[in-house]
Amino acid sequence: MPSVRSSRSCDVLFLSDHLRAEDRAECMASSGRGPFDVLMEGLSISDECHTALNDAGVPFAMFGVAPIEGNPRAGAVWLLATDELKKHAVYLLRNTDKYIAQFHLRYPILANVADERNTAHLRWVEWAGFSGFKRLEGYGHEQRPFIYFQSVI
Repeated sequence: MPSVRSSRSCDVLFLSDHLRAEDRAECMASSGRGPFDVLMEGLSISDECHTALNDAGVPFAMFGVAPIEGNPRAGAVWLLATDELKKHAVYLLRNTDKYIAQFHLRYPILANVADERNTAHLRWVEWAGFSGFKRLEGYGHEQRPFIYFQSVI
């Protein structure tokens, strides 16, 4: 059975070498930085940062919520994963509501953007109940289309 625990820097090392191609591309498109730097920043700036582990205790995803500068009521929710996520999709879906509710205790507004090419990410965001979808032309380092989403309580 998969499990979730607080993230550690060693998780960043492993996950950055094994991220899904779509997540790797999203890191570069949005920030111009590779997975290691993006995950390390996520770990360091997030109020909550969690790592999902498979049955053998190997990380397959890291997710969290970080403050959005200039709006103390808003947090940026994020998730990056390896291809192993496919094997544990049901586990992720069953536990999504719990973490979204937990993040909402800290932030009434949860929001972020996702690369339009990252369709699995966008399906999860929609399934998780996010709304307010808006296409942003020319976003980020690579000036690609991204999709803004939010959840407001």
